[in-house]
Amino acid sequence: MAGDDAGDDAGDEGVAGLTVDRRGVLPWRGGLHIVRGRRPPERGALLVVAVGEVEADLLKDLVGELGRCLGVRVAERPPLPLPLSAFDATRRQFYGPAVLAAVAALASEGGRCLGVADVDLFAPGSNFALGIADARARSALMSLYRLRPERYGLAADPRLLRARAAKEAVHEAGHAYRLGHCPHQACVMNFSNTLEDTDKRGAGLCLGCRLRLDRALHEGR
Repeated sequence: MAGDDAGDDAGDEGVAGLTVDRRGVLPWRGGLHIVRGRRPPERGALLVVAVGEVEADLLKDLVGELGRCLGVRVAERPPLPLPLSAFDATRRQFYGPAVLAAVAALASEGGRCLGVADVDLFAPGSNFALGIADARARSALMSLYRLRPERYGLAADPRLLRARAAKEAVHEAGHAYRLGHCPHQACVMNFSNTLEDTDKRGAGLCLGCRLRLDRALHEGR
């Protein structure tokens, strides 16, 4: 994954009398306590938009998963056209930051916007990008293109595609909420350098990232 731009890591945290380490992570029987989100103030709402052609059912699934995992109100808006100026004919890829700029224009004050595309993206210094984000612009972008098993000569697997897409959507949206990369593989905010890494990491937020997200929402950041 390339081009992640997230906020600073948080310091010590505590919740309901529980003690967590300096990264805000609660050990849980040798692992991590993965938590679902609680619904925050309206200012933390997330807008999801297809950029170009995206399967309607898959987009609907992502909207539901984002709401469950992040605990924010998630709404879908009409699709955006792919900006043709972002297409690099030599590479036959779309320049991610240029596509992200179109998505960022939809981010309202206090809210966030996630764009979902199904084209091959690249970012500066990378051969490709599964997703990119700009926390300052309150926006993020992910692509389904390289999440599909058939891109690698394998049989299509809708269940695997949905699992990968959900992880990538939550991960990139997390960056839009100023969450950084998490060192714990069980957390969806764990850094992914390959698709294999994406398959191995968890699908939910660890307690430390949950606390940081709740704090950001409470402070309106």
